[in-house]
Amino acid sequence: AVRNAGDCDNNPVTILIYEGVYDEVVYLRNKHNISLKGVNRDKCIIKNTTGQYYATPVMVNGDFTIENLTLRMEENGFYPEYTDNTFTTYPGYALHIDGNSKDITKETIGRIRNCTCYSEAFPAVGMGVNQNQTVIFENCEFVRNCTKDYFKRDNWRGAFVGHSSNYPTAPNQKLIIKDCIFKSNYGYAGNVRGELGDSSAFTLTAINNTFYSNEMGKDCFDYTVGQSHLHPMSNGNTATNLNNG
Repeated sequence: AVRNAGDCDNNPVTILIYEGVYDEVVYLRNKHNISLKGVNRDKCIIKNTTGQYYATPVMVNGDFTIENLTLRMEENGFYPEYTDNTFTTYPGYALHIDGNSKDITKETIGRIRNCTCYSEAFPAVGMGVNQNQTVIFENCEFVRNCTKDYFKRDNWRGAFVGHSSNYPTAPNQKLIIKDCIFKSNYGYAGNVRGELGDSSAFTLTAINNTFYSNEMGKDCFDYTVGQSHLHPMSNGNTATNLNNG
């Protein structure tokens, strides 16, 4: 379906996914304006069992919607190497969002609704916000279940890792997380780095989210602020550092 959709720069396409387990990689980072919508969150599963970075089940950027899906990164005996910085030796996410539209001056919105992201390797979600980009997570569950110590690295904390743009001139970066659940079996439940690039252009909005770590309890989200902004509406989170006022 993705191949048939092509690169949808001006004519957005939604692919409807029926119930089933799809063991594959859905690579959308060289395509634009393609959305994935499942008919049943628990029964529409896209997964990969290699545990490897290049085989992340869904990779996407630009304008898109991902809805009613379960994305799983499992690992079947993969031993990661962190020193050579190549995709074939790094662990993978369940969902990877990075990059923007062809025209970076155009404002884009990525929406992830009613999804479950689960990973036994790297965090369930790995993402960066870029120039003129808004990424919105709503009513999602992120789970990281590391059973091997070599996946437990302090710089990849919890079930969710996000960051601001690496480019110092990138304007208008927004990350919105609402009504989501973050669970990790060690360390923090998640991490957002807002100190990269022109961090003053990055705004995080967090509303009514629940965080839980087996080791740290509910107040367990790591937010590296820098010059970035926590939106005044941010409130109702179990992680107190995400409540503004």
